[in-house]
Amino acid sequence: MTSSERITIRPARPDDADAVTALAHALSLHDNEPTGNFTPQAMRQAVFDDPRVRVLVAEIANKVVGYVMFHDSYDTANAARGLYLNDIIVEESVRGEGVARRLMAAVMREAKKQGDVFVWWVAKPTNARALAFYKKLGAIQVPTMAHVLFGAPFEDLADEASDQG
Repeated sequence: MTSSERITIRPARPDDADAVTALAHALSLHDNEPTGNFTPQAMRQAVFDDPRVRVLVAEIANKVVGYVMFHDSYDTANAARGLYLNDIIVEESVRGEGVARRLMAAVMREAKKQGDVFVWWVAKPTNARALAFYKKLGAIQVPTMAHVLFGAPFEDLADEASDQG
């Protein structure tokens, strides 16, 4: 049996929350992002209480070794529906064994099943291993700058709209 034959990809279940959030913590540390916010409870609320967010997990020998999180998206330039991939991470101990490729293929399958034509994601320019993996998949690298509003700037702008009626 090859490595990829022993990998199972399936939708996440509530009892996967501890494993998924541990992997998310590792990803946040790797990317110098805040940690501690995505708790098992937060995951259960985000994924199982809200159908907009989906998570697939990769298992080897009944152990979660990776996950991918995604949600619906739309591209006006191409007038097309697709998916936005939030996170993908695989345990260091099984990297290079086809787990990430299987997770990405499963996301493409999910997109195709619902009539979507693309999957979009971003990666930190310092994550050379991920960038090489995405290139190997055939992904197109699009020069872009990601932006986000959190905390007070988010609240202030939302309140500004509320003040307008």
